[in-house]
Amino acid sequence: MKRKKFLSCLLAMAVAAGTFVPMTANAQTVNGEPVATILPSEDSQVEGTFPSKETQTANYKGNNEISTISIGELDAPQEGKLLDFSAVVNTDNGAAWKIPVIWSDEDGNLTTVKSSKVNSYPVFAFYMPKGYTIKDAQTITDRIELPQAAKDIYAGRKVVKIVDPKTGWVFITCLDGPGKNLNVEAAAADFADIVKQFGEAEKANHGQSNDGGSQENSTVNQIPELSREQQLLAMHCDENAINTIGAEKLAALVELIRYTIEPQAVNFLLDGFPCFNEAMKNGELSSNIGFYVYYENALMPDDNFIFSNEEFSSAIAYVQPYYSYEDGRSYLSVAVNAAQVLKYNGETNEWEMSDSDRVLLENTLAHEMLHAFMFDYTASGMNGIKATENGLSYYSSTVFPSWFKEGIATAVEDGYRFRINGTSFYGNSEGNGYDVNELISSYDESEGLQLYYGETVDDQGGDLSRYATGYLACMYLSYLASNDPIYREKYNIQGNANETIDSQTYVINSEPLKQGLNAILSEIHGHMNENGEWESASLDDVIGGLLGNQGINSTDQFQERFIKDLPDSADFCVDLLNYYNYFSSEDGAAVGSILLPADSTQKSVLEGVSTEGQNVYTIVDTEISDVFVPQFMESDAQNKFLDGAKTYVDSSEDIEDNTQDNQAAANAAKTDSTTTEGEE
Repeated sequence: MKRKKFLSCLLAMAVAAGTFVPMTANAQTVNGEPVATILPSEDSQVEGTFPSKETQTANYKGNNEISTISIGELDAPQEGKLLDFSAVVNTDNGAAWKIPVIWSDEDGNLTTVKSSKVNSYPVFAFYMPKGYTIKDAQTITDRIELPQAAKDIYAGRKVVKIVDPKTGWVFITCLDGPGKNLNVEAAAADFADIVKQFGEAEKANHGQSNDGGSQENSTVNQIPELSREQQLLAMHCDENAINTIGAEKLAALVELIRYTIEPQAVNFLLDGFPCFNEAMKNGELSSNIGFYVYYENALMPDDNFIFSNEEFSSAIAYVQPYYSYEDGRSYLSVAVNAAQVLKYNGETNEWEMSDSDRVLLENTLAHEMLHAFMFDYTASGMNGIKATENGLSYYSSTVFPSWFKEGIATAVEDGYRFRINGTSFYGNSEGNGYDVNELISSYDESEGLQLYYGETVDDQGGDLSRYATGYLACMYLSYLASNDPIYREKYNIQGNANETIDSQTYVINSEPLKQGLNAILSEIHGHMNENGEWESASLDDVIGGLLGNQGINSTDQFQERFIKDLPDSADFCVDLLNYYNYFSSEDGAAVGSILLPADSTQKSVLEGVSTEGQNVYTIVDTEISDVFVPQFMESDAQNKFLDGAKTYVDSSEDIEDNTQDNQAAANAAKTDSTTTEGEE
């Protein structure tokens, strides 16, 4: 259980309404000994500000000894809504105070939104305010009545206490529930740390001095200007989305993406590609990324970073960079269209996310976060911007073709199922399997399928070219790279991407394909050589090395000859598609992700991926301004704009293309996933 994942919950706990008063948990004694299982020791006082009423209620009996305790006012989880991060302690002597509640799944991952796909268990951060004593303190946890919502979730599991001996905090939960595979001592320390951090954050947020009083007036409780829900909306959502969806549902969507789906997508790519892990260690991937939720019409920046509304309803999500030519700084943002993942239910009068909508969002964000990685890792190829002695310069010839940008991203999502399965465009007109001759004929006769076509149109008419055919082209290049002797030795590529077993059974292996794509990305990104010079290969170089023996030495030549005049490519594509088709059924099609086994039919590529340990592309809080603009975060990635891009250019020659239109084109190089790819 990582501390970082709990720190993300700090402000989320502030959703609970109420006034804020300072409280100090301190040591009490039983027979002269500190009650370590209930309260902190004297040398480790935990001071914090917690949502609470005055501890002495109208029923207060005048004595400070507590015999029995009940915990209540915990809202039962509701699908798609934020979990309740506080509860109220009530005692037999008439005292009452609020305590924090942390939610965790069985693997110790923090959860913030109720989802039928994840079991979330409450962990009560129990403490005693200063001045109270415990009767029979060692057994007090046996006399704590839990709220009905918790009992329903625990479902008869034994209730246990996890104690942090350093601070004395007691965390009450159930066995075989939250973090059942975790080390108890580590879990206790992490829980204690999050509560302490929460107190410090609240103290800072509400202007309190070190002695717990207000800097303005120590007798007046400080009330937050914005709830956590309002803060999330103000940071990440535009007015149109808020007015259409409503605050609660939209805040829950933000929480779900920010704390669960986006971290899973990042970890999915880090787990899949060794080159990205190496880049993370070298500081070559950005620490943070901006996050923006809109509804159909998105706020888009121009080259001067002035925003205006553009109709963008067909997109599920997109990633967008912004570059400042004056100082060489770059920024990134990922945006999600709420209209594509939340649907209005006229019967319940609620905006709801179905299981299929959740799957669509998860697969799409895997696709989009691959773009985010490439905007840092292969920045020149993504945008045509090169680092020169005179700063950043734009070279239109260096930009990757759209089929390569989108094809690689499609390779990590459910590429076959979402983009190709169910269509007749790629040689499966009868629905009985894919045929080489039919594929070549269909491709040759259908301009919209051909790789070059996506470069000639700006609308969705080029989606099949960019996404579906681009996917097949990138899978084919990965296959070639996995068989290349130089790459196999350099990148320790093991196994064969396709093989026949017992002269009968044909098998596609995703692992070598993934290693081949990893090699291609690594070559284009480059490295610092022993002379201290950056050394990288262009996409032209990579393709020439793989296909030069067939007379193909550039990206443009490959683009022209793929499938229709490159027999081996057509054979590979048909073998790949037939393999996926074999494992597809009415219950579900093969996924087609290069990062999953080729026979996988799981619905989401992020299934089972952890949210822990995210160190790059983290969505963070930012200052809230009076006028909303989509959140962009500056990229701190090192060695940007040094990659080989599409083609080599000599920056010393006067060939740079720095017209205003082309510089604007670099800043407009957003990549998006729409709902139309793969449909007939």
